[in-house]
Amino acid sequence: MYVNSYYYDKCRTKHFVVIHEDLDLGVIYIVREVKTFTKPSIIQREVFEEKLLSKEIVPKMGKVIDQPRVLTSKGKEHLEDKWKLVNYIFNENRLDYLDEFKRKKLLHKSCVMFNKKLQNVNSILYAFFMNGMVKYSLVDKRYYSKSASEAEIVSNGFRGRPNIDENPFRKDTDDIDKSNILKYTKKYHMKVNGLKKVQVYNRMIMECYSEFNEGELIIRYPHPSKDQFYRWSKKLIDEEARLRSRNRNYKYNKDLRFLEGSATTYAKEPGNRFELDSTIANVHLVDSRTRSRYIGRPTLYIIIDAFSRMIVGFNVTLENASYDEAVEAIASIFEDKRALCEKLGVKYVSDHWPDVGMPKTLVVDKAELKGQLANRLIESFSVEVANSPSKRPDLKPFVERGLGMIDNAMEGMTAGYVYNKPRNRAEPDSRKEAAYTLIEFKKLIVELVKEHNTMILRNYVSNVRLEKNNVPHVPVEIWRYYSRFTIMRQYSKDYIISSLQRHGKAKITREGIKFLGMRYIVPDYERNELRAHTKNTKKVTVSHKLSDVTSIHIKRPDGKYYVTTLTESCEKFRDMSLAEVKELQRKEKSVNNKYKLEHSTEKAEIKKAIVDLNDEVKNVKQESEMIDLKNIDKNRNEERKMNKNGNRNWDASEESIKKKGKKSLKNQARNERLSSYFNKNVTGE
Repeated sequence: MYVNSYYYDKCRTKHFVVIHEDLDLGVIYIVREVKTFTKPSIIQREVFEEKLLSKEIVPKMGKVIDQPRVLTSKGKEHLEDKWKLVNYIFNENRLDYLDEFKRKKLLHKSCVMFNKKLQNVNSILYAFFMNGMVKYSLVDKRYYSKSASEAEIVSNGFRGRPNIDENPFRKDTDDIDKSNILKYTKKYHMKVNGLKKVQVYNRMIMECYSEFNEGELIIRYPHPSKDQFYRWSKKLIDEEARLRSRNRNYKYNKDLRFLEGSATTYAKEPGNRFELDSTIANVHLVDSRTRSRYIGRPTLYIIIDAFSRMIVGFNVTLENASYDEAVEAIASIFEDKRALCEKLGVKYVSDHWPDVGMPKTLVVDKAELKGQLANRLIESFSVEVANSPSKRPDLKPFVERGLGMIDNAMEGMTAGYVYNKPRNRAEPDSRKEAAYTLIEFKKLIVELVKEHNTMILRNYVSNVRLEKNNVPHVPVEIWRYYSRFTIMRQYSKDYIISSLQRHGKAKITREGIKFLGMRYIVPDYERNELRAHTKNTKKVTVSHKLSDVTSIHIKRPDGKYYVTTLTESCEKFRDMSLAEVKELQRKEKSVNNKYKLEHSTEKAEIKKAIVDLNDEVKNVKQESEMIDLKNIDKNRNEERKMNKNGNRNWDASEESIKKKGKKSLKNQARNERLSSYFNKNVTGE
């Protein structure tokens, strides 16, 4: 109905032509009339008709192209070549041409098939659309000249000024010249770190078009010019093959390959594909207790949705990039945004930072989430983890651009910012200008995240659904619109951290839960419940972080977790990383071993003295009589009095025996032996 019709706006400044109408989707494809070729654009049929009724767009008289008065054989040949090209692109592969993701591949394939440059292909298509979309719209304009006669048109087969001066050094390129150009270009130019074309041309002239005469190098004329070498090297060698051979694979794939689609191809809706990446922030920080102490630069993690471009999670830490910090960033997706903003003292608006859920695919570097630990994310939450190859940031462009935009926003307005350029000796050291603490830097990141989520996206590849509902190209607006039709999986932050943290075995003892030389306890109201769950075992599986051992998590039968804390005897390990704990334990063990080694001789002498004394007492015991177990209190009082008086001699005279009562002869003999032994060995008499 509207195909091949011309329109312009009410100001008569913007002209366009309708090239295709899709009745099933209810869309119209147009091409705008500008000096340079523009790609087909999409307009909703309803929107187009509304603008037509409101006279925002006005019909324009189209061009009528008839058969030219005269057409030379060469003109007919050119016309047939152009028509074959247009027929292949627009008639045979029209759907691929109208699809923005397949168009580039189709045009590139057409350039190879018909031996034309991309600029020439676009010019032919532009002439076809703007001149009536018929075969004769591709005829050269000079055949429609009204001022020239038929004889002048036929005789002036080649346009431009005729070559009056005959240059004896110029020649037409023959097959031998083409063979030499192809040979030397492949040999010296088409390889990594190959020669430049001008160097290849000079080498070809020196080796193929020169000779020595009496020791002097003479160049033979005529030979191909430099322009001829450039032109034929482009015609004989495909541009894609040339780029692929002169660059390494990662460089070609990242910067030079022909793009066949967009990065949003795999993300059909919000929440389908998240991208995670980290970087060292270009801001120096100071200690929150004493701002005169410099603590270095923090590590910044962000997670961004590939479809809506909205930042859904972040993590700011002083630790290096690691699996544990990536888990904290993932857990921040499910953090209560209102509580976080209140904790940091930042104004919270739900429209700037809505709640999200677990994605279907998470794209990460070949670093933190590579290995067995990443399997927990796959097994526990059914998330596909896609590890991008090294040196290929183009496979997760949105998170890379997000980090870049945050860095650009901080440049010039943040105290202690690190500029990515060499510092001159006269310039001040940016470390001495540091003013932000870690908490203040988190506040700054939250504000930048809110700003990013509410900005208007430029060059955003929209779809029919968004255009039909007039959804602005703003990350939060795109997310909010699709959230009405999409249900995402929700979890608590503690559950995410406990499920993804590293696991280990702990032992339940009377002193607490023993793990790696440290002891933990659970709150009193959960202690009996834990004992009931672990009554048949002494070992339990716990999850922990490498960066902080202050608490560990024990999984409960209902899927939740017990959160434990360090006991008072292990308070020295609070806020330490596992590496720091192991280092402290190693130092303590080393100090104890060193003391043990230095005092080993003294300990051996003390033990020997104890053994000797024990042996002597045993010998005396064997010689003595049976022990009298009567009158214990009386004997203790007499012994106490002797110790107070300092008299340790044994009194075994007959008078003392009579005072004590009748004793048997055996006891008398025993007392005499004990008295003689102690008088001899103890008092030295």
